[in-house]
Amino acid sequence: LSVFNGLEQLVQSLYSSFYSDIKISAVRGKFITLSENNLEQLKRLKGVSGYSLTLEDKALLQYNNNQQIVVLKGVDTNYHNINGVSRNISKGRFDLGTADHPDAVLGSGVENALGLESDRAITPMLVNVFRNGPGINPSDPESSVRSEAIASAGAFRIQQDFDNKYVITNLPFMQRILGLDSNQYSAVEIASGMP
Repeated sequence: LSVFNGLEQLVQSLYSSFYSDIKISAVRGKFITLSENNLEQLKRLKGVSGYSLTLEDKALLQYNNNQQIVVLKGVDTNYHNINGVSRNISKGRFDLGTADHPDAVLGSGVENALGLESDRAITPMLVNVFRNGPGINPSDPESSVRSEAIASAGAFRIQQDFDNKYVITNLPFMQRILGLDSNQYSAVEIASGMP
């Protein structure tokens, strides 16, 4: 029983390093729209010690001749307070750049699949995503794909499920590359102040 208790605590610590206590996401569709009033109400809720606005979608990441389908996750500046990803950096630093000069922190499995050293890469990666919203011509499929350069700042190592799948960057870059408004998100990740 002692071994199973230890294993349970290990699994909980691994998953709590990546997932927040509570996650609010859309019931239908991929995105939610939140006003400043919604966010103010969230701040006032009892038991909420903090939150982070996130936006994620699948992307094709390319580096030299290697490519990998990943979940590209844009996060706000409060993300490092909600979970433990920034404390699990195995290489480089937790730096997400800006909307115009994005940096990314890769899962160590993604880093290996692309064949790069995330803290030493001189050339940027190329990220390809499907855009959303107006301005997409159905008769021209290329108009729906957006490609931009993104630099690697570091790599995290938590658990294989996350390490092989996720790449984290900044929220404004994700909103811009997906063609979304600044009040559109995939989720609100909440840290509970409850014991």
